[in-house]
Amino acid sequence: MRFISLFPSLILTFLSSRGDPIQDFIQRQYPLAKQGILDNIGSQGAYARDAKPGVVVSSPSTEPVDYKHTFIRDSSLIYKVLIDIWADGRDDSLLPGIYDWVSSQGRLQKTPNLTGNLTTGGLGETGFNIDESVYTGMFAIPTQSHTGVIFNVPLPTISGPGGRPQHDNPALRSSSMIDFANGLLARNGRTGRHYVESSIWPIVILDLDYVAYHWNVTGFNTWEEASALISAQIRGLKQGADLAKTLGKEEKYHFWNEQADNALCFFQTDIVHSITTNYTQDFWDSTQSVIISNINCDGPCRDTVDVASVFTAIRQFDPEAGCDDATFQPCSEMALRNLKAVVDSMRDIYPINDGKSASEAIAVGRFANDNYVGGHPWFITTFAVAEQLYDAIYQWKRIGKISISSSSLPFFQQLLPNTHTGTFKRGQAEYDSIIESTWSYADDFSLINAKYIPSDGSMSEQYDKVTGEPRSAQRLSASTMSSSNWNEGSEATDHYGPTLDKYLRDGHFDLSEREPPTPEEVAEVLEAICEDLDVSYKDFEKILLMEKSPACVNLYLLLVTPDDEWIGIFPACINLLRTHCNAEGNGILDYAYGFLCLRVMSLVVQLAMLANNLSGESQFFGPFYLATTLLPEGQSIHPILLKYLAELFDWAKGLKSDERDVTLFGISYNTSTRKVVSLPHTGDCTIPDGEFIIEQLWSARDKFLFAARWATNLFPGWGLMLDMIRALFAAPHLCSSIPMSTWTISDDDRTWVRFIDVATRYSLCCNESEDDRLGAMLLNFPEAAKKAFEEKKYQDSTSKLDATQIVVDASNKLKSCTDRHKHTSFKGFLYGCKHISIDNAESLGQAKRRSISSAAAWLHGYDPRICTVSTFSIAFLPKPSSKFALTTVPIISLTGKYPTKFTFFPDLLSEKIIEVHGRIILLPVLTRTLDEVAPMMDMYEYQFRTWTSGLTAGLMHHPIKVPAHSKASLFPLWYRVYDHFKSSPDSKDVPRQSFEQKYFHSWTSSWMSLGMMFGMDRVLQHSLAGDAAVAMRNGIVPKNVNQRIGNTCPTLIKRIVTEYD
Repeated sequence: MRFISLFPSLILTFLSSRGDPIQDFIQRQYPLAKQGILDNIGSQGAYARDAKPGVVVSSPSTEPVDYKHTFIRDSSLIYKVLIDIWADGRDDSLLPGIYDWVSSQGRLQKTPNLTGNLTTGGLGETGFNIDESVYTGMFAIPTQSHTGVIFNVPLPTISGPGGRPQHDNPALRSSSMIDFANGLLARNGRTGRHYVESSIWPIVILDLDYVAYHWNVTGFNTWEEASALISAQIRGLKQGADLAKTLGKEEKYHFWNEQADNALCFFQTDIVHSITTNYTQDFWDSTQSVIISNINCDGPCRDTVDVASVFTAIRQFDPEAGCDDATFQPCSEMALRNLKAVVDSMRDIYPINDGKSASEAIAVGRFANDNYVGGHPWFITTFAVAEQLYDAIYQWKRIGKISISSSSLPFFQQLLPNTHTGTFKRGQAEYDSIIESTWSYADDFSLINAKYIPSDGSMSEQYDKVTGEPRSAQRLSASTMSSSNWNEGSEATDHYGPTLDKYLRDGHFDLSEREPPTPEEVAEVLEAICEDLDVSYKDFEKILLMEKSPACVNLYLLLVTPDDEWIGIFPACINLLRTHCNAEGNGILDYAYGFLCLRVMSLVVQLAMLANNLSGESQFFGPFYLATTLLPEGQSIHPILLKYLAELFDWAKGLKSDERDVTLFGISYNTSTRKVVSLPHTGDCTIPDGEFIIEQLWSARDKFLFAARWATNLFPGWGLMLDMIRALFAAPHLCSSIPMSTWTISDDDRTWVRFIDVATRYSLCCNESEDDRLGAMLLNFPEAAKKAFEEKKYQDSTSKLDATQIVVDASNKLKSCTDRHKHTSFKGFLYGCKHISIDNAESLGQAKRRSISSAAAWLHGYDPRICTVSTFSIAFLPKPSSKFALTTVPIISLTGKYPTKFTFFPDLLSEKIIEVHGRIILLPVLTRTLDEVAPMMDMYEYQFRTWTSGLTAGLMHHPIKVPAHSKASLFPLWYRVYDHFKSSPDSKDVPRQSFEQKYFHSWTSSWMSLGMMFGMDRVLQHSLAGDAAVAMRNGIVPKNVNQRIGNTCPTLIKRIVTEYD
């Protein structure tokens, strides 16, 4: 189940697709709210200077009530939001503060307090002073279980304002800690796991053991004076069990799982018992249609109709669940009945709501008989009503239907008086009306709060029930958090899903454990896609689940035939992507939506290729389909699909070259539409469609590389879709029956050039089954396009990080692929290198550090922000973003720790890191043929210098095992490269002396720098320095070069020559 962060995780994502005035509210409030939260966190916040680092100040106000302390609950909820933002890769500057919070909570856990110590119930303490000392302004009552049995760990009675203990505090804290742990495990690998086990796990154990023994013990819930809220405890125990399993802690896994099941059973049993017996002392009061927030009170009870029950529904929200009463899902019959009862109970108690009809949104407080600080409406409670409605909308849209019974009918009739009982499916007018009216209702609750938020964005705890002026604590952290759109890429996003980074890293893309859809579900989803009926990323997942047996027998539904009356899946997906990519500036790979849509399109292309055969009925699709019917349950179709595609290509080898692409991709001219199309069984892809796909992929080229690298196994055949587009663009050249007047893309068009960029990137990540296809495809691009690509024509500037990523991926591919595939990877390697520009002087500056400049420049090339120059040292800044993971991988793997602002550059600039540099550059260069190495000489000198430092370092650490033509020495190779240039028909008249000066100087300066770092004795033992000495001694190097180097460092030169005489 998903845990709520009060408001931001879902509703403002929904609101992002709505119009004004909601959009105005979001755009105005977001930056103000974000800063407002940070201002209340010690010790850097504007209102928290005197707080310890990581401590969340509830409010800087000390009157009319003193809120200048820290609540465990508030801190956990707020840091849950910050952790989500960090885990999504949206703000890495939050990481140091999250570490501070973990450290602070670890100390607070062990601080004896008025509720007890670590072993006598102290973990249930509500709050502390902001300097982490004990807060004495609250009281506790004797604990009693929901069943009336005194628990075996009695807690003391303390006099004072407020309430203790709060048994859900440890659960909430552990939930946030576990979210952080999962983020570290996903993003920081071995180093992250070490921190989780050493720092987070001990905190989680203490908290969840407390929860496991106290979930059935009376405590104080959201409003301090009342008891009995267990949903957060169930959530914490379930999360903890999952983490324990991940870390191999089997005993805790079984214990916490068992206790979570017991707590959930208790919750569900009481609800079911209430429904069947009309017994009003359980959680559900059927006479009022509400959840009872206060049961078994020891003393006076407040009103049983309480907005705390709305928070329970939100906390129980599970994006994957149905509208389940047993778990009180937001869209469930009981939750909606309860919501109406809660809101209606407050319609007549606040003058600010006067004149509102029974169907309009109102300002909402906590409960009807509330008199705390005057008993006014609260920001977080009004937002909570909106959030439950947005959650319900999400669930309805995911399920694709809304069921209305006689019990839930009153809720719907307050919005649509003519609504009746029944089940309404996506595409029906009733379904659309319910969604729209509920959405507007939720918006109105949000806008009521917006009306009373001051212009500076700060939010008090309450606002006056008559005038709307701020009341109670000012700049309340919980209120400010409730208005911030800090989780716009959350897992519950309606249409688009999580950000692509989060979707891939969290493993959502792995559908292997998901149940395949039924034929009815498939038909419903396909209808929605073809008719553009509110399609979400979950719909694409359902189609992709058809790749498994037995659902794969329905794959034929993805194809169209000439007599079909509906649009094909492929053009339907294009239409959806056009809408998606034009809305709010979304890129095609910003979210899971575009990623999954492209996967569906690639699957359709592969099936259509098997089904397509211009000579008559396909001889491939039939056998393929029969083979899928024989697959064991749960097995994927991909091996069979690739087998028959390979047979198709083998068959196509017998065709003439000018017929091959036309036949394989079904290229033809549609006389009715006057358009060139491909693969009719897809529903036809046109040249404008292909242009759109390429432009979108090129615009998202950095994410494209990331997506392909992370999910190559999910893209078998994606290259076929790219190849189909290539054949479509070249159609007038391929088929004489296609009029040249239809040709819109000339050979040197910018779309061709960007297409080569996209194809080159994919070639670095595709699996071996596609390597041959991609290599052939790159060769088949028009010569004019390839020349424009080499000249970087029509291409925007590529970031250093992006270019370096290409170099690293290409190097990895070179080292892992077979010889016949190396040529394509090397082209990608050189392509990335041409875009890398590193200015050593600018990034490192002072002459004192020239000895490390070459190696430092390489590290700096991963991201210019990775290092900063100070008076005496170069320090690494925290850079944990998943987007830049490779920046720190070598550092983490070699040092065992993540670099921080306290990590000095020389500590990390070790021989091992230089060795990594050597591996990235040395191995590809030394194992290439002369023709492949030659283009490297065309780089700028400052780029070459960085390369040579890597080669030097690599030779220091690796025996030279290279082809015979290099003779275990690179100097002869340089001369051979020069001869190669001179013999080329289009070579420039480059004097040999100039050639020697340029490259030999770069080479020697690099090994001299390394010699200063690691000692010249070490460098002299290796063949590179020996080559230099021999070359100079035998006069191979021109005299002026010898003098130039000798003048730079005569002692070193003399030592080299002496050593090797």
